Amino acid sequence: MECSQVAVAEELRQKWRQDPFLRLLAARCSLTERQLEALLIEASEDAEDLRLAEKARIMGITKGSYARILSQALGNISQALFTVILLSYLGLLKDDKKRWLIELGEAVREGRIDEAVLMLEEMQSRLKSLK
Repeated sequence: MECSQVAVAEELRQKWRQDPFLRLLAARCSLTERQLEALLIEASEDAEDLRLAEKARIMGITKGSYARILSQALGNISQALFTVILLSYLGLLKDDKKRWLIELGEAVREGRIDEAVLMLEEMQSRLKSLK
């Protein structure tokens, strides 16, 4: 592995080890761990200079597999966004829920992870009570 590939691979491993909130979100989202890994490779500053084959090598897979995994990740993200837009359009995502989503995003960005986890757990409880 070349120097930039090693740097990207190490950056990925550090994110998983050091960020418990990332692991919590990853466990509850619609993206697989491999899809998240591909997205993190794509987002890495060092990955800008890497070819598709090099990115695939970081994950230990073929170029075709890497392209498919990345495409599936982007498709899942697109579906999630359209779901939120659809819920809003149908009136199922009222202003108070939109505000909650914005507040959650702000808490995450500002590093108030404990508060964000509580907000997520509260919303999860509310959703379970709807069943």
